[in-house]
Amino acid sequence: MRMMHGFPPEPEAQVTTENWRLPPQSRWGFCNMRQLFPTAGLTRSSCPSHLLERPSDLAQVLLLNRVGVERPLDTILREENTNGFIVLHKGKIVMEWYDGFLKSNTLHTVQSISKSIAALVAGILIERKCLSDQANVIDYIPELAHSGFGSAKVRHLLDMTTSLAFNEDLADPNGDSVKFRSATTGTPKREDVKVIGLRKALQQIGHGGGAHGDRFHYVTANTDVLGWVLERASGRPYVELVQELLWDPLGAEHEACLLLDVYAAPRAGGGISMTLRDLARVGEMIRCMGSFNNHQIVPKRWLQDMLANGDKEAWARGPRSGVIKGPYRSNFYLLGAGNEPLLAGIGSYGQWLYVDIARDTVIARFASESVGTDPIRLSDWQRIFYSIACQLDSKVNL
Repeated sequence: MRMMHGFPPEPEAQVTTENWRLPPQSRWGFCNMRQLFPTAGLTRSSCPSHLLERPSDLAQVLLLNRVGVERPLDTILREENTNGFIVLHKGKIVMEWYDGFLKSNTLHTVQSISKSIAALVAGILIERKCLSDQANVIDYIPELAHSGFGSAKVRHLLDMTTSLAFNEDLADPNGDSVKFRSATTGTPKREDVKVIGLRKALQQIGHGGGAHGDRFHYVTANTDVLGWVLERASGRPYVELVQELLWDPLGAEHEACLLLDVYAAPRAGGGISMTLRDLARVGEMIRCMGSFNNHQIVPKRWLQDMLANGDKEAWARGPRSGVIKGPYRSNFYLLGAGNEPLLAGIGSYGQWLYVDIARDTVIARFASESVGTDPIRLSDWQRIFYSIACQLDSKVNL
């Protein structure tokens, strides 16, 4: 059935603020966030950077699934609810695939890859001495003094090591995550939750009882606070920071947008939508250690710190250590064994930005998977991406 087709659409084809995360509505919803929610816009660069193309037959390369059955990559993409997929090798596009609904100029939510974007902005501001990751959060946001963030440092926000009384379970209809969204955006509508906006909702999150920095504990609110910190530290709206510090220097080919709460506060933790190629540009900039489009956009030493200083012990004590190799540093997952420079930004429902620096490979994926976080699929995609990077690195005739 074609979602949102007809005037008005049939009830089962109607996408709303209540069902946009659920299949089959999510395929349309993920590509039309501006029609569902208030947003702030990022404009395309006045001088878009050019991505060279080197077409290959990578789509037909056979890859093993978890039970040892070989399937062509394009078959895997179709069967696994992929909306768009792009692979860059040594800066050139070797594969670009769309499902027929998503197009090259369509904005798609990147979900929690938004957190990775926020951390890149933080790295730039730290390099410019506008911000310190060792400062206390309340140095910038005194309103959070009596919340769970009251004794946390900015570094704890970046590494998801705050101790908060918050359980982020997207599948629990009565969980903290759903109630938090309801309080900040009014959706989903709940009789038991008052809509108070993002910043007041952040003030109501309590302390988890443990020490900040002790263990990895994934909570989107950390990055929502980080976005607020970036605004206070710079004196600039978050969307302007992303535009000036990332979007313009990258030479973004298309516009993007950022979700807002009911009071126009930016949802830095999961609100950005962009095109697949522009997400690939972000990945290529990271692969080149912050340099892209004739600019040193993100400080090299910020990315070096990210690759070298993840807290493996804090990660091992967290809940995701059995699914993703980890650890986690500055809102990126470090996937490489040992000191291998391999990292990823990961968003719920199948969004990926995978950067293998050693093999000169960047992969971006948009998807509309049925489950927010599926451990099996996370493991499968790590294996698929790594296999693609290895094949490209081995100079197989693709």
